[in-house]
Amino acid sequence: RSFLAQGHFEKASEIAAQLEALVAGLPENHNVQQGLAVIKAHLALALGDLSEAWEASQRAEVSERRLLLALWESRQGLLPADELPNRWGLALAARLLALAKSSLSQAQAEAKKALAAERPENALGLARALLLSPAWGVELPALLKELLPRLRAQLRAFGLERWVFLMEKQWGRDWPEILQLVARLGERGAESWKAPEWQTLVPMLGLSGLKVIGQGQELLRIGSTRDGKSERFGPFEVKLSGAVDDEVLAVLRLALQRAPLPALPPSSADPLGLTGASPQIVSLREDIARYAPLPITVLILGEPGTGKERVARALHRLSGRSGEFVPVNCAGLPESLLEAELFGVVRGAFTGADRDRPGLVEQAEGGTLFLDEIGELPASMQAKLLRVLQEREVRRVGGTRARKVDVRFVAATNRDLKQAVALGQFRRDLFDRLATVTLEVPPLRERPQDLPALVGELVAQYASQFGLGPVSLAPDFMARLQAYPWPGNVRELEAVVVQALLR
Repeated sequence: RSFLAQGHFEKASEIAAQLEALVAGLPENHNVQQGLAVIKAHLALALGDLSEAWEASQRAEVSERRLLLALWESRQGLLPADELPNRWGLALAARLLALAKSSLSQAQAEAKKALAAERPENALGLARALLLSPAWGVELPALLKELLPRLRAQLRAFGLERWVFLMEKQWGRDWPEILQLVARLGERGAESWKAPEWQTLVPMLGLSGLKVIGQGQELLRIGSTRDGKSERFGPFEVKLSGAVDDEVLAVLRLALQRAPLPALPPSSADPLGLTGASPQIVSLREDIARYAPLPITVLILGEPGTGKERVARALHRLSGRSGEFVPVNCAGLPESLLEAELFGVVRGAFTGADRDRPGLVEQAEGGTLFLDEIGELPASMQAKLLRVLQEREVRRVGGTRARKVDVRFVAATNRDLKQAVALGQFRRDLFDRLATVTLEVPPLRERPQDLPALVGELVAQYASQFGLGPVSLAPDFMARLQAYPWPGNVRELEAVVVQALLR
């Protein structure tokens, strides 16, 4: 009955199916039989099957039968008895529907009075009357249009937002007004996060709560999202509760496209292991700071030796996640061992598996798993990794139980994954999951102005490590370095500096 009152007819239908099996052989006046009849009557009403609803109501318990009978009699314009309890909102629904048969003005006055009382059974009764009005042959929705925003607000406040969804499903949302609100948000620029339009838009979309996070900051919070679902819209992480469907997501995507990200805090002196002042490397550090706090998957692209793992470590460091940074080279293990390394094994799964052992995914719980050389992942492992990314759970090799994991995935490759997808060498769905955000690490030849700073950092680091004391560079040393194209990028530069120091 709780599910029915809240408008969760799918759940009530499941319970009805279970009760069907339980009541076989019970007398018709048994309380379980009568309870089942009540469920069937309300489900039939929700589906618009009035004959089935009437038939089921005849087998309901006496108190419920009286309420349902009052509803049927309202079709002839008969008002329910004043002493009839307004359980489930049925007495009010019957009264409004009966009044609408004879006097629309009286029906409107009664609806206003009921809403003014701010009682859940009244909001529910009015919603029932509106949904049943087409079958009763009356025009309550048009008559009570001005009351609908207040009714929706009350239903949500009483935890009955499912009825808002049912009303919108029947008549649709007020799209002209919704799109006007979105347009006005776009006109407010940096002030859009404080705009009152959000307070109007959220309930119009059937949401009871909305929270938006960007740049690691909470930008917007309306209502409660404690039991809501999370969605990602570009750089924004969104949590929302209420009746969420594709139309709601489309409107939010449109609104967030018009909302600016807050300005990044001034960059610190910390280069995040990515030394340089070139526009490319400065932009890369800004992107790392922007995306690091968000629980999204990042794909890092770059030639060998450009520093993709440094980018991954910087993302983890700024993420605020308390777990470990766990790197794994997808090309460094044979396929037969890679699955066990990533997902773990249970005892007896294969020869040598003498104990349960967690994999690297579980080891990265609360932290970051860095999948280097993801382009080399075998096809069979691509499908298994996709499942982990989708379901956020892992099943050990030889095991039957899936374990939920809280892991941030970062992947890197020097391959052209789009081309690999086109050639059928890499799964499209896995690529889409990995490339939520893509960061490109520039090759060293495209940022020659960073070479002096890089060389100075490497010389100081290794001179101290080798116990050499202060080191000065020969006059032509930097010129020769800058004239070289560095096909091996920073990794090759590091090797050259080490060799020079050891000579």
